[in-house]
Amino acid sequence: EMDRKLYALSDIVLLPFRESHEDIRTVIRDLEMFPRAYAVPSQWPSNAWQRDAADRNVAHLMNTYRHRILNPVGALSASKLLLQKQVPDQLPTPLANACRAVARQVLEVLEIDVGDACEMRGETGTADRLPPAEMPMRLNVTSRRPH
Repeated sequence: EMDRKLYALSDIVLLPFRESHEDIRTVIRDLEMFPRAYAVPSQWPSNAWQRDAADRNVAHLMNTYRHRILNPVGALSASKLLLQKQVPDQLPTPLANACRAVARQVLEVLEIDVGDACEMRGETGTADRLPPAEMPMRLNVTSRRPH
């Protein structure tokens, strides 16, 4: 009941899941329940063989929802820092990069142009934009990054 109330108030819902079949079954149920939700593969394996197996598993079990799966977030032990009451001012570079990558995807999904805000700070927003082929996650063999 509370999930439905929060969903009604939200512009987007992110559903993190790991590569386990149990997580995948749960996220599929949630994707069916919440049509504006997006799945976020989290703690994704960095080993090429494991990642390939996880990607194939998701492609097989979640093919219907492929257009609602964001790019995976790799396994980062430093992600525990985000759960602290006081988030440190400086995050480890891999964690900061992962946070920025997820934020970019969310902005793209919401069709929020960050160009104006970046220009005010003297940054260029277009260089960091995700190419269309990567938004949302593509699980076919031709678009996968080489290992």
